[in-house]
Amino acid sequence: MVMPLKSLRAQVIVLLVVTLVIYALIASYVTISILRSCAEETAVDKAKGDLALAEALIDALYPGPWEVEGDRLYKGGVLMNENPIVNRITRLTGDTCTIFLRDVQIATTVPGPSGKPAIGTRVPAPVRRTVLDEGRDYLGPANVVGQPYQTAYRPLKNARGEVIGILYVGTPQTQIRRMVQKLMLSKVVVLLSVLSFFGFFMSTVFTRWFSPLRNISSTLKAIARGDYDRALEPPRYTEFEGIAEAVERMRLDVKETVNRLNNLSNFGMRAVSLVKEEEAYRLLIHYLKRLGVDEALAVLIDETHRRGRVAAYYSRPAQKEEYFSEPVCRFSFSFPVLKEIELCQAVRVLSPYVVDNVSDDLGCRFGCITDSEIKSYVCYPLAVGGRALGWVKTASRTPNFFKPETKKEIEGYVSLTAAMIANLRLSELNRYLSLTDPLTTLYNRRFFTEYFERLVAEANRRREPFSVIFLDIDQFKNINDTYGHEVGDKVLATSARTIKESLRETDLMIRYGGEEFVIVLPGTNLKGGVTVAEKIRRTIATTPVFLESGESLFLTVSMGVAEYKLGTGQTCEEVIQRADEAMYQAKLKGKNLVVAYEEDSEGRPVFRSEANGTAGSS
Repeated sequence: MVMPLKSLRAQVIVLLVVTLVIYALIASYVTISILRSCAEETAVDKAKGDLALAEALIDALYPGPWEVEGDRLYKGGVLMNENPIVNRITRLTGDTCTIFLRDVQIATTVPGPSGKPAIGTRVPAPVRRTVLDEGRDYLGPANVVGQPYQTAYRPLKNARGEVIGILYVGTPQTQIRRMVQKLMLSKVVVLLSVLSFFGFFMSTVFTRWFSPLRNISSTLKAIARGDYDRALEPPRYTEFEGIAEAVERMRLDVKETVNRLNNLSNFGMRAVSLVKEEEAYRLLIHYLKRLGVDEALAVLIDETHRRGRVAAYYSRPAQKEEYFSEPVCRFSFSFPVLKEIELCQAVRVLSPYVVDNVSDDLGCRFGCITDSEIKSYVCYPLAVGGRALGWVKTASRTPNFFKPETKKEIEGYVSLTAAMIANLRLSELNRYLSLTDPLTTLYNRRFFTEYFERLVAEANRRREPFSVIFLDIDQFKNINDTYGHEVGDKVLATSARTIKESLRETDLMIRYGGEEFVIVLPGTNLKGGVTVAEKIRRTIATTPVFLESGESLFLTVSMGVAEYKLGTGQTCEEVIQRADEAMYQAKLKGKNLVVAYEEDSEGRPVFRSEANGTAGSS
């Protein structure tokens, strides 16, 4: 029966229905706009954060400046053209990633029309103007290989500050469209349900019908503000359960992703302050313990002997956490893989080896397992630049413990740890090279300057003087002129080795420059220093240097000895100068002589020497 419109009831119903429709349309439009805006803001924030993470990961894995050679782009000396680092970033963030040489893609995970990576395509013109021409970041929508993306671009600059390329991460905008379309469909369902069941009573329950949408909108706004702990209240009506469930799942996924990125960020920030390798293993084990693993093992590779060494071990059931600087017998006997590292699957293929359930999966015959109740484990290679430094094994007594997000997080920790170890080793090597002479392997003058302050402090503390010998090889220029610099280098290396064999372990010998050496004798007075110097002089004079031609050279040396006197406040330069002056006197008196520097009662220098067969005493 059709109700006449002249009826007040019909008019009220129609008015309420029309009002409901208009309100529903307005609410839908506002909600969709808010959702789109929140989703776009979230996408921009995520792209911005992922861009920073990508840049930090590249810097950690390939420390050094960006440089261009022809059509090739290098980072820290590593070729970036088609470099798989973009795949790692995509796996870590879920975004597509591209590295541009100027405006041309050279490494990317963005698929082209054929489905393969779109190598060689160019950056859009607006992005080029902002990033390459103006040198600024670009954040926002852009056309990527013909598809709309929410993007973030950052200029790559060389050591001179010139923009030579672009780093990009982005997410397809289709995700935002799908979310909006799903919301529009749910709005239609809500409107039809309300018109069908509550037409006359809409005026009294209007607000309650749309409260789920307000909750969804509030939750999305909270997510956009960075508040991921605000749970979505269960909807009052089944029509909204799908939307609420999707939004709640999205909230949890975003929260988990942000927490994982925060953990990686905190891990990285703590890592940059480390100065020793053991600190890196302690940091790694600390974060693995937070994930709830039952067992963890970090193994380093000895490149010289091609063997593995356990550096860190953790067992939650046994309540053990140990760190080792030397090989441990109990591990060497238990794990054959330590003696033959090629047996390790993770090291061979440089990718994680996963066993989700030891009862069902094919496990590693050489797995480093100490707990018989382990049910699942993953081995990660500690690798930098395609070179394995070792591996990390994580295990659990729970089958299928390692979820995809857990594996990603652990892989991030292990990758950063590998980069840390490589950087620490490089820093240590650089420091060693900066303080040693490559020809003689002796410490150099720079090291002696740093060492002298500690030496003086120790001498004053013990109330013991020390002596310094300044040694110069006689006629060394003639040796270079006669036999060449190659023989001269051999003479220097042989002499350094011969002299060191005459010293104690506590004594220090440095190459001061050219054919000059300085020897420090802690706890030795002037008389003792002269005795040591005389011993060195006789040893050098009687030790031949054999040449490749079959000839043998006999060398002589001139030496000056000076003593650091306690409480005088003498500087390093002053002590060296006195020993040098004594050595010069030895040269004047015919060479092949030891001369000691002393002072008379009025503080004037006195040089004393002993006869040695070629020079008289002074």
